[in-house]
Amino acid sequence: MKALLLIDCITNTSEIIISVINQRAPLSTHYKPEHNGETFMKNIIIKSRITGIIFFTVFVNIMSLNASNDSLRNAFSKEKEPGNKLRLMLKTGRMIEHSNPMMLKEIGEAALQLSIALHDKTSESEAILLKSIYYHHKDRYDSALALQYQALEIANEINSDTLRALVYFQLCLSKQNTRAYHEAIDYGRQSLKYYQKIKSNKMGGAFNNLASAFSNLKQYDSAIYYYMQALRSGKPANRETDAKGIILGNIGLEYYSKAEYKNSIKFYRQAIGILKSNNTDVINLALNYANLGVSLRQENLPDSALYYFNLAKSAYHNINSLTGVARVTLNTGNLLADMGKYREAEKSYRESLQICQSLNLTMGIVMNYINLGSMYLKESKPATALNYYIMADTLDDGTDSDIKLPILEGLYMANKSLGNPVRALSYLEQHVKLLDSINTNKHNLKLAELQAQFQQEISDIENKRLRNENALKQQSIEHHQTINNIFIALMIILIFASLLIILSRLKLKKLYNHLETKGKTIEAQSLELELANITKDKLFSIIAHDLRNPFNNILGMTAIIEEESRDLPNTEINEYAKVLQKSGNIAYNLLENLLTWSKAQRGLIKPDKSQVNLYLLSEAIITNHMQQAKKGAIELINQVPEDITLWCDEDMMKTILRNITTNSLKHTPGGGKITYTAEHKDKNIIISIKDTGKGMPEEQVKYLFDFKSRLSQHDHKQSQSSGLGLMICFEFVQLMKGEISASSTPGEGTVVFISLPVKEV
Repeated sequence: MKALLLIDCITNTSEIIISVINQRAPLSTHYKPEHNGETFMKNIIIKSRITGIIFFTVFVNIMSLNASNDSLRNAFSKEKEPGNKLRLMLKTGRMIEHSNPMMLKEIGEAALQLSIALHDKTSESEAILLKSIYYHHKDRYDSALALQYQALEIANEINSDTLRALVYFQLCLSKQNTRAYHEAIDYGRQSLKYYQKIKSNKMGGAFNNLASAFSNLKQYDSAIYYYMQALRSGKPANRETDAKGIILGNIGLEYYSKAEYKNSIKFYRQAIGILKSNNTDVINLALNYANLGVSLRQENLPDSALYYFNLAKSAYHNINSLTGVARVTLNTGNLLADMGKYREAEKSYRESLQICQSLNLTMGIVMNYINLGSMYLKESKPATALNYYIMADTLDDGTDSDIKLPILEGLYMANKSLGNPVRALSYLEQHVKLLDSINTNKHNLKLAELQAQFQQEISDIENKRLRNENALKQQSIEHHQTINNIFIALMIILIFASLLIILSRLKLKKLYNHLETKGKTIEAQSLELELANITKDKLFSIIAHDLRNPFNNILGMTAIIEEESRDLPNTEINEYAKVLQKSGNIAYNLLENLLTWSKAQRGLIKPDKSQVNLYLLSEAIITNHMQQAKKGAIELINQVPEDITLWCDEDMMKTILRNITTNSLKHTPGGGKITYTAEHKDKNIIISIKDTGKGMPEEQVKYLFDFKSRLSQHDHKQSQSSGLGLMICFEFVQLMKGEISASSTPGEGTVVFISLPVKEV
């Protein structure tokens, strides 16, 4: 019983909060009549438009509710039957979704776990939706949207129109909070479609959502249309009177935005009448008092406007709403300035400014600066006015043209009055440029609004036509159902016969496809084998060509030594021996590279990685090639930092550095240099070997590590060797999950870059 009483209390609170949704209020300024200062409360208004504002009566209920959270938990724990417990959780969650978000999260998570255990997809979707509402209240809209899409997926899976309506409703709200208004409109229309389909009494909320989205897009006629639809869809009940009052106030605000002040006054008065008679929604009553005062000011009825501003200020004081007091006090200052009562206006501005500064409301501070500047300009005090406009311009972030325009105009007027023509002209140009942009945007928005109205009319006509067609189709279906039943037996017989034929054909077709696939595979393998043989023949031809020169040297030198050894002096024999050794080394290195490359191609080489000091490794390579370098008068320079370690296979890395060094020595003339460097870059170590050799053209660099292209170049006699050492370098770098590249300039030299990861990929 206690739990039920608590739920009733929560229901009343929830109804009050829901009634606040979509209410917003304008704020006038002294700049010009069409500028209503709405931006002062923009950030607050956008949020209150969607989620509602919890005012003092709600606060009392929430305090009571928080004290009763333990009672709710006890009520859940006492219910032993899982299905009943789940239904109680979901019902309670729906009732407290606006009043107690922290408890909502707890209920949503518990209901989700229980619904999954019971394999209840409908309840699972509702529980996910409750969790999304919690994140929505916490302004974590990405998390809310993710959960809502998850709930929508379940709703589609179980084909539930009721769940679709609920999810699309929440998606519309979340998209408005992320300012994705066009998407919000799409979701709002989907929500409305499903509410209409299930004939729900919640269509008013869907109409309200759509009106809010169109209003945010400044498509005011469309917003008014949907607010009117929301009014017509409501039922005459006491607990809905506040909601009706708020919708009437919103319609008044849309007319105000269209500068139709008489209409706005009419709807504000209706809203006040309803809210005042119910006397529960004080904050929205105060908002409508203030809005009515602004519209009366635009209609040049200052005494009436001042009366309603005072009512609004008193109401805001009663509920301790400082932002409301600041906004109404600013409106009062504008009105007093219109009446020429500048000292009283200044007093109101400074009171509003003090509140805004204490609450850190930047937009409110800017608006007060603008209006103070405007007032001082009217009093022919341009220097004082300029100071306030400069302070306003400093604080303004420039995102709202309605704020930027009066600042630019005030800066122009103040500088003009002070005899600063250059600055005045600069501000005037900015003002004109911004005004042109605004006019263009207004024109585009008007076109978009007309298009939206046209699309809605077409949609309504199309929906009516579809409903009529569906009715006719239903009659036709019922008429033909009997005839269809007669043919079912015959169709079953035909289906069985057809299945036998189809199965036999499918079996034959499968066999044919299998044979065809096999044939294509064999043909592709034959072609691949043929290409491999051609590549192998080319490679062997190149290797044979590369081996011919060292072996010719060996044969020639040994023949000379054999024939003339008795007559040759020792010094000449030593020179021949050096030639023989060099030729033997060339042949040996070539054969060793060929064997290594062959093993790599067959997958017989696997990297055995460890941490290797790159400086010591480079130093060892330099030492091994020092004799050859000295003969060619080439300097080998190790600039690798001593503390750099490399995650690699040490033997592979030695082979890579040896082949690149050998290649560089071959193509670097006497007096040249070969420099080894290394550096950390992101998560890699970049090793570079730079020589001052003759370099290569760009085309040759492009195919330096491309095996097939090098063989093709060899066919066209563009290369003097097989480049097998560089191919091995490429293979080994690939095996160690790295990259190798080169850059070269003819006549200047070549740089080879090796990039290897710091740790195992």
